[in-house]
Formats: sequence, structure tokens, C-alpha cells
Amino acid sequence: MPGKESVLILVLNRPTKWVHFIHEAFLELSKSKIVNILPQKGCSVSLIDYELIKESRFLRIAVEGALLKEACDVATEEDIQKLYANIKLQQFYIENDPPRFLDLDNEFHKNIYVTCNKMQCFYMVGLMSLHFDRVRSLSLKTIKDVKLVSDHKAIADAIAAHDKDAVEAAFTKHMSRFDLDWDIIKKAYSEYIAE
Repeated sequence: MPGKESVLILVLNRPTKWVHFIHEAFLELSKSKIVNILPQKGCSVSLIDYELIKESRFLRIAVEGALLKEACDVATEEDIQKLYANIKLQQFYIENDPPRFLDLDNEFHKNIYVTCNKMQCFYMVGLMSLHFDRVRSLSLKTIKDVKLVSDHKAIADAIAAHDKDAVEAAFTKHMSRFDLDWDIIKKAYSEYIAE
């Protein structure tokens, strides 16, 4: 839970061959600002920081926006069918298993990186997206009229039609959903949000 202390200090005080690896993992999480290390106490999960979310969205919009246009040129029929198969699963899981839906959402976007052979970009964007992902999971619990599946269908349709203008419009609409949802999420989960 954001803002709550963890038991890192207890883990590191126990003799184990894994202490070094655990310590390094927490240092990496600290570098990405997911956890705050509290010297001699342990650590806490960072509060959700709007500025970090904006920065991660900026990177994702820049990189993925360009990739979607490239996908319009390079996507094969098999690539397009993978997108549609994923969307069918999303339609089921969005109501029945939101965590599985988020996995499918991530997989949908990953398929675009795979289509364009840009997996290093996927990993780079993924590191920054940790902050945005925290809010995405809260939005599924908070927002009643989730339109993500229809957004993904519009993106897939534009790629299938090789229509770069349509894919740009669909992706812009998809990414702008956060702006509409942020105030609702902030109100519902104010204890998790940094001021």
C-alpha cells in the first residue's frame, strides 16, 4: 500500500545468502521511485506522484504513437489477428477479472512493439510505466464506464486499414482517458496520492 512501511529491515537482518539480491532489488525500486528507503527503518511504498505519471505518459505517447504509425505499414495479417484475439479476451475479462484484463491490455500494447520489432523500446517504456500502471489498476475499480476495449478495437481497426491518421486519433483518445479519470481516482484514493 502506498505510504505504508514495509519489513525490509527485518528481511535484511536475517542471515541469508539472498540478502544482497534483496537489497539490490530494493535499490532498483528506489531508483524508479516506487519505494522510499528509510535508513535504519526499512522502506515504504511511494505515494502515487502525478508528475511521475505525466512523465511516463509523455514517454509512452511519444514512443508508442510513432510505433502505431509504423505498425500501419508493417503489420502482417497474423499481427492484426493477434490484436483482435487479444481484444476478444479483454471483452470477457474486463468485467470478470480486472487484473487479468490489465495483463491483456499490456499484452495488446506489447504486440505492437513486437510487430515493429522494437522490444528494447518496450522495456524502456515499461520501466517508466510503473507509475502509470498503478493508476490504471485503480481506475478499473473506480471508473464505471471503462472504454478501453473499444479504444483498442479502434486502434486495431486503424492498423488493419493501414490508416495512420485514424490510428493517431484512436491512440490520442485512448491516452486521454486518464485526464478524464484522474480527478475521480484522486478523490477515491486520496490517501495514496502525493500532494
